[in-house]
Amino acid sequence: WTASANATSYDIYRNGALYASSITGTQYLNTAVTSGTAYTYYVKAKNAGSTTTNNSNGTLSATPPACGAPGAFTVTLTPTCSGTTSAINVTWTASANATTYDIYRNGNLYAPDVTGTSFLNTYLINAGSTYTYSMVAKNSAGSTSNSNGTRSAVAISCGARMATESPVNGFENLQLYPNPSDGFVNLSVENIADQKVNLMLVDTNGRIVLESNVMPSNNTLSEQIDIRNLATGMYILKITTGNKEYIRKVVKK
Repeated sequence: WTASANATSYDIYRNGALYASSITGTQYLNTAVTSGTAYTYYVKAKNAGSTTTNNSNGTLSATPPACGAPGAFTVTLTPTCSGTTSAINVTWTASANATTYDIYRNGNLYAPDVTGTSFLNTYLINAGSTYTYSMVAKNSAGSTSNSNGTRSAVAISCGARMATESPVNGFENLQLYPNPSDGFVNLSVENIADQKVNLMLVDTNGRIVLESNVMPSNNTLSEQIDIRNLATGMYILKITTGNKEYIRKVVKK
């Protein structure tokens, strides 16, 4: 506060009650507060005769911020679509005391000083490619990395397609049925080379839940994929042979 002419000391009132008396000087640091809680203050100037005068700008209110280093938090990745564009939705639990977050993609700082608890990454996301993310929560007191480490996810294909596909990267007459399913999903591909085919099923956090290598016969691949023991939700099936691959959504109901 500004000095009051003829004052010898000051009384400080917090939330309407006398809080600190006979303070000399023109400042007082109140540390007995809780972050996020609003407090009101006014000051009375006193002279040697105990005459008092309130501060001229009335009762003031302030809410102290959180001042500790950011707390632990976890990150979740969800492959998704933004229209027909492949995307990775990065979400996280709020970190106590954090004011902003830095997002790292594939080991490099990608999005600095993000606020909130989600970030939709659509730039340079290619279906079938794997992307890794980690994060740092920040405030003026320091920084904290996300507690569940680097996360990975495989981007999904988002173009509109029917159950039977036209050729995509060399695959013809690909069928995946029934889809959604609560038991087995049948995969059928025609005119495919008789060489090893890798089938990989990943969840929306990028974790591999099923993987197998199979061999077509007479240029035809017919496989049953058992999803009975998987949790309900969406999965991504990645089919790879040689330099050809195809990405397809599988839904467990």
